Order: sequence, then structure tokens, then C-alpha cells
Amino acid sequence: MQSLKSETLVIAEIGINHNGSFDLAKKLIDQSAAAGANAVKFQIRNLKEIYNEKIISDPNNTQTGSQYIFNQLVKSEFSKKNILELFDYSKKKNLYVGATPFDLKSLKFLKKCINKIDFIKIGSPDFDNIPLVYEAVKQKKYIVLSTGMNNESEIKKILNIIKFNKNLTAFLHCCSSYPASESEINLKFLNKLKKITTCTVGYSGHEKGFFPTLMSIYFGARIIERHITLDKSMAGPDHTSSLSFVEFKKMVSTIRKMDEMSKINIHKYLFKNFKINKNSIFVGSGNKVINQNVMLNKSILSKSLVFKKNLKKKTILRKEHLELKSPANGVSYLEIEKFLGKKLKKNVLKHEYVLTNSINSKKNNLFKNFNLKKKWGLVTRLGDLEDYIDNKSDLIEIHLTWRELVRGKIIKNFINKDLIVHAPEYFNDKLVDFTTDDKKITLNSLEMLDNVISFAKNISNNFNISDNKGPRVVVHPGGHFENFTNKVNLKKKYINLSKNLNKLNLNGIRLLIENMPPYPWYFGGKYYNYIFTDPKEINNFCNEKNYKICFDTSHAQLYCNKENLDLVNFVRKIKKHIAYFHFSDAIGVDGEGVQIGSGNIKFSRFLKEISDMDLGFIPEIWQGHLNNGKGFDIALKNLKKILGKIGTKKKCHH
Repeated sequence: MQSLKSETLVIAEIGINHNGSFDLAKKLIDQSAAAGANAVKFQIRNLKEIYNEKIISDPNNTQTGSQYIFNQLVKSEFSKKNILELFDYSKKKNLYVGATPFDLKSLKFLKKCINKIDFIKIGSPDFDNIPLVYEAVKQKKYIVLSTGMNNESEIKKILNIIKFNKNLTAFLHCCSSYPASESEINLKFLNKLKKITTCTVGYSGHEKGFFPTLMSIYFGARIIERHITLDKSMAGPDHTSSLSFVEFKKMVSTIRKMDEMSKINIHKYLFKNFKINKNSIFVGSGNKVINQNVMLNKSILSKSLVFKKNLKKKTILRKEHLELKSPANGVSYLEIEKFLGKKLKKNVLKHEYVLTNSINSKKNNLFKNFNLKKKWGLVTRLGDLEDYIDNKSDLIEIHLTWRELVRGKIIKNFINKDLIVHAPEYFNDKLVDFTTDDKKITLNSLEMLDNVISFAKNISNNFNISDNKGPRVVVHPGGHFENFTNKVNLKKKYINLSKNLNKLNLNGIRLLIENMPPYPWYFGGKYYNYIFTDPKEINNFCNEKNYKICFDTSHAQLYCNKENLDLVNFVRKIKKHIAYFHFSDAIGVDGEGVQIGSGNIKFSRFLKEISDMDLGFIPEIWQGHLNNGKGFDIALKNLKKILGKIGTKKKCHH
């Protein structure tokens, strides 16, 4: 490959934007060449090597995001013959060829055709996949590593592995949101990345448009990687954060002009032509913070340690007992030394996640004997229901994924707990929205909720329902947009919401509309929500249409932070409409699901305000289910301490 001393290396990421079509893949290569890219990059996977056995046998056996990604990857697989043909086709177009192997078997395939590729890319999800990085470095090819999901200390640990290949290594800064919002991008970290690694640095962009990508060159990026797509509206996880041919071509032509300029002239040029400079919001502070959305994407896309086979109690753990599988619901390979040489404290099954309690003799009594002065419960996926019923909780919330809903599951036993059913946010891999004018989205949303209502009614006899109308069903109203807009007709949105909900037969259930955050995370990226965020609007709608709500403390606090409002005043305005609670903390305007006591909510003041209400709640802590529900347990204990200090009154049972 070129020395990178002359011009910026521009990589067109084909990824899975071909959607499994060989012809589309060739068109993407054609357009990459025509747009002026130096290189194209492909993704190579062996799904059986990447995923936990349970997911391979039943893709519904995981969280929504993992279900979506897995199904997209299945549709996008190419044969080895096709992949080699695409490599050759790219070479004929005078393009460098790179590939990202997502597992050791895929890397082994690349080793067999190593002369057909010019560089190996390690994606952000596998940055801390030490066995993969180590084997990739051994190939003596140019190695490019993305750092989007890892902090500074983790980057420093990887340096020890690549030190003997340092002259052939580059590190890319990126933000692993799809698409990335400007406030997340933090281009100034490129300065720190260069200092930490002393290697070539670059930028892998996932933002809409390419202005931050251009500015990254001012901060020292010598490699630029962007996804290219034939159509941004196509199905698939990467199209919305990709560039069209026209955009890609314009970006490359601009970069070529900048390659001839000094740093100070680059800055002047960008400000004159694009009105961007080193003070633009996407420049950031230079401090690397892994935000909640990136952590969520990491849990879906990365891998963590699992047991390679069934092992007996007292087995002394060795490396050969462990391997990495996706999704990342356990510990990183970077923590493997904590487990090696330790005795197992229990029998473990093949592909069971490695957790601290695997080697810790302390018994797992989370939730078992937990008592609280208010009705409390836990949230679970339908597939994990049995794991969350052996405790003293008063209720259970089943948060459905759309594939679980379609597949269905028979609940045979009686569960002596109240039931809440949370409707999926997606149906047929499309976002649900009851406020839209789009007929297809409306019909899809109504079909989903109709199915959820039927599901809730069908299983209600297996639970101890407290509400006289039947099981409570929580739904998100919609009202979201991918991009900021100031042209939202709020009145029309609320009319649509009412009109569409009126089409449903709500007999036998109580429908609860959940208050929304200003910036929800969907499809791995940040959206803008415009309805059911403001307390006055919520109050007016509920008064007029006689609906109750599920009050989410985190969502409400995020809106309060954005609008400089007080949470307790927010609650007072809509208190009479609340019929159920989600409790978690919040940070800033988009940090939701934070552990109780770790964010901006003054819970003692809030809980005093609702001390006369005992409607039931769950701790909705982000990733609270990991490590056998450790996050939920911490939240409940934190709440118990606060409630113990302020006292509660059990009065109100709406």
C-alpha cells in the first residue's frame, strides 16, 4: 500500500451494504472507483463461530438489537467463491482491497488468499478480541484498527500486541453510533490517539454527511473510511450512516484539494467553504467517553468470554476452556487473567457466559429475599421469564421483542405476580409510530399492538392481575424523526395518536402510554422525539382522551434537563394519570437508564412526591439484566435505602 505520505488514503466500506446481492456488491465497487476511493473494504464472517449456540439454533433467543443484526447478517452472507471474485474485481478497478474478519475462521480464510488483499481491518467490536488481533498482526500485512468502542486504557493494552508490527499499523478514531450525532464524534481525540499509539491515525465516520470527516484531516487523519451505499433507504443497519455516490465523490474531491494544503490553510478552506472549524460541536473535548448508545452497540456487536464446553465444579480454568462469542453479555477477553487458574464454584454449561460468580463462592441470592415498602417487579424478555419469577417481587414486566411476539410462547404455570406487558418498539424491523401520516407504518404499528393485546389477554389467567381492567400494556407512542426538524405539526401528531389507538379493541387490558425522552436511541443511533415528552401536552392528551401513562423517571429527567424544568413539578402536572412506573436515573439529555443515584435525579425528593402512590415499578437500569441481574439488584437496594430514610405511605391504588 502507499506510504500515506502523499495523499490521504480513502477507503470505501462496502460492508454488508450489498444486502447479499453479488451484483449490488459489484456496483458498489464500480461506484467506489468512480468516486475516487483508493480502496474498498469487505466484511468476512462465519456466523457459527461468532454467535452463541443458542442464537444459532433460535435467533429469537436474544435481545431486539441482536435479533435484528443476526437476521441482517444471515441475509448478507457470501460464499468464499463470491468473496474471491469481488477481491479480483476490485483489483481490476485499480483499488486496494481490505477485509475485516470477525472471527478466527474468517481470518484463516484470508490467510489462504493473503496475496489478494492489501490490508486487514479489525473493527471496533473486535478491538479487544486479543486472539483475533494477535493472529491478524502475524500476517505481516498492513493492519487498521478501529477504536470506537474502547477507552484509552484498553487502547494502550492493545499496543503491546501490535508493537512488532507498529510500522504497518494504523488506528482509526470513530464513534460507534449509526448514525453518529455531532455531539458524540469528538474529533479532538485524534490528537490523543496519535500521542498514545505513535502510529498513523485516521477516522472512520458514521455521521450523516461528511463535514466532520473533512475536519478530521485537520486533526491529523491520514486514512478516511466511510460506508458507501446505492440507496440510503434500503433495509440494513448501515445504509443511513453511509454516503451516496454523489456525496462520496464530493468528499474525495474535497480531500484531494486539502491534501495540497498546509494545516492552517485547511482550516481556512473548511471555514470558508463549509462553515466548519475547530470550534464546531463535533470537534469535542478530546476526552474519550464511551456513551450509553455505544455501550449498547458493543453489547450487540462485540463478543465476551463463554465456556467452550460443559465443565464440572472445581475445574481449574485454563485458556482452552474459554472462547469468545457474541453478543457480549459477559466479560471481555481483556479480563481473562482474573479467571485463569481459578477453580469453578459450580458446574457450567457449554456457551454459558463467564461471570464473576463462576469462580466466586458467594451464593447468588439476588432478589430472593428482597422486601420493599412499595410494589416492585423486574423486567424480562419472554424467553427469560423463568429466571425472574423465583423472588418476592409483586409483579413482572415482559418486554417483548417483535420476533418473540410473532413466535409466541405458551406459559403453562400460574405465576403469583401481577403482569405488565411492554410492547416492542419495532415490528417487522420497522419502528412503531402511531402518530405518523404514513399508512404503511401506521398499519404495521397497529398490527403489532393488536398482537400484543391478544398476547396479554391470552396469558392473563396465568398471573395475579391487580388492575380491574386487566393486564397493563405499555406502549411507546412514536413521534420520532431521524433528523432534527422544526416543522412538526404537534396537533396533528396527537390527533393521529388518538385516532389510531381508537381503532384497537382495548377491552380486557389497560393501555398505558409511556412518556418519551427527547433523544431516544433506535437502530444504534440517536433520534429526535417530539411528542409525549412535555408534561403539559401529556396532561392535556390524557384529560381529553382518558388514557393513563407509564411514567419513566429517566425519560422525564432527560426532558427536564433539555428544557431546564424541575422533575417534581413535571410529576405534579401529570400525577393523576400515572398508573405504573419505570425507575432509573438520567444524565444530560440522552443518558438514559442510568443506575439509581448515579445521575441527575434527586430520588429522595421525587419519592417523597409520590409517597402516596403504590402502583408498582420496575428498576429499568440499562443492561441491568447482566451478571444475573446485578444492575437491578443494586437499583433496588439503593431505592430501599432512600425509601427507608423518607418513609412511605401506602394509599393510592389507581
